[in-house]
Amino acid sequence: MSLRRRAIIAALLGALGVVIATAIVLSQFTATYATSSAIRNRITPAADAVEALVLAQVSASASLSDYVLLDRPASRKDYERQVNRAEVLLDQIEVKLDAAPEIRPLVEKSRAAQAAWKAADGSPVLAAMDSGDPAKARTVTDSKAAWSTYAAMTQATQNLQDAVDDRRLNAGDTLVDFLRVLGVMLLLSGLLVLALLLAYYLGLRRWVLIPLSRIRGDLQQAADEPGHLHPIAATGPPELVSVALDAEALRRGLVREIDEAREARSGLAQDAPVASSLRSAMIPAPIELPEGVRLSGRMSSAEGVIAGDWWDVVSCSADRIAVVIGDVAGHGASAGITAMQVRTLLRAALASGAQPDAALRLAHQAMQDSRTFVTAIVIEINAVSGELRWANAGHHPALLIGRDGITTALEPTGPLLSALEATWSCMQTDTRDGDALFAFTDGLIEGTTIDGRSLEADDLLVALLAIPAEIRAEPSETLERALAAMREQATEWTRDDITLVAIAFTK
Repeated sequence: MSLRRRAIIAALLGALGVVIATAIVLSQFTATYATSSAIRNRITPAADAVEALVLAQVSASASLSDYVLLDRPASRKDYERQVNRAEVLLDQIEVKLDAAPEIRPLVEKSRAAQAAWKAADGSPVLAAMDSGDPAKARTVTDSKAAWSTYAAMTQATQNLQDAVDDRRLNAGDTLVDFLRVLGVMLLLSGLLVLALLLAYYLGLRRWVLIPLSRIRGDLQQAADEPGHLHPIAATGPPELVSVALDAEALRRGLVREIDEAREARSGLAQDAPVASSLRSAMIPAPIELPEGVRLSGRMSSAEGVIAGDWWDVVSCSADRIAVVIGDVAGHGASAGITAMQVRTLLRAALASGAQPDAALRLAHQAMQDSRTFVTAIVIEINAVSGELRWANAGHHPALLIGRDGITTALEPTGPLLSALEATWSCMQTDTRDGDALFAFTDGLIEGTTIDGRSLEADDLLVALLAIPAEIRAEPSETLERALAAMREQATEWTRDDITLVAIAFTK
């Protein structure tokens, strides 16, 4: 089964699980919300109205007694107001509890009991007082009928209050049950999501990560093995199998190219020993770099195996090294021989302790009878102090890039090396932790882009600044990325020799 199909199935199953869990939680939430809304909008206001009804009936009875005893008009008005308020409250309770048919009869009983009390006590008392017979009013309000109807009214209202309180209590219990179930549903939904995530990770690990790890291991082993003969096994889903097969095809092609290059170099060593020796001699001898300095360089020739460009690194003392990069006009065997002469003089001068400008003056002697010219930059690095001194004989400025992206160009300090008389001076600057130095010959930036624009040093600077600072701390990786960036822009790449050096400073 393909990785795409597995991913689609896993996504559909996950989506189905999430939809089911969401539907369950949503239904439970809807029930909880409905119960909560009923308590808030109906039951609680009805309970409050019942409590107000009890208070209104008691207040009406007290106001009526006060009116009979003291004959105060205000007491009569308060009695009438409380009776009217009680009737309004009964209507409100009936409306609020419309969805509770078992309570409606209690509302009617309370209404009827209140009407009976008014008929037995309130109305006769008011009529007696209106006729000017307070004694009769007292007799009526103190009668057995008045007391019994009042007791029946308060009892009916109390029964109504008990029923409403029970309704509110039951609704509260139901709400608590709903909330409890909702919490359980949320917990189960969370566990379901975690299970889906775990299943997704396990599937990703089994179908993608483990096969990728195997392919990566094969790639590393094939890269590290001297002959690159370790095969890259096709494993995992079809998509990764295709990647592995392409990588294996690439490995086999590289092996073929390496075999052909080995055969060509062997033939060169047999048929052109001088050229082979020159090439070998131009390769910098390995030295022990001071602590805090990392370096990598590369040369490639435009014609054959001998380049007119070169780079070199010379150990001047335990904590100082000198880096040289030069370019002889032209390319081929003649340029390579001149490069060898100048390189040898510069190496000897620097190894003996000469400053960069003095080394250039000594190398200048090799050009007295020459019809060509050479550009070169000599950079002396003090790993302890961080000081960097250079002399530049008409060469492209090397670029010192700080961790913060600030760039210093190591500009020329004199003309190029030729048969003409010339002098050079030294300049210096300081390096800091995280800085990177990049020196190159003009073959790296000579050429045109696809749109016909000439490549320039600014294009190279843009490519270098695009490399993260932590990557610039790896000189070999910096070279690879810079070369790749310039190759992508250039329409022609092998018109001239190319040499470049990257240095990283870590203190």
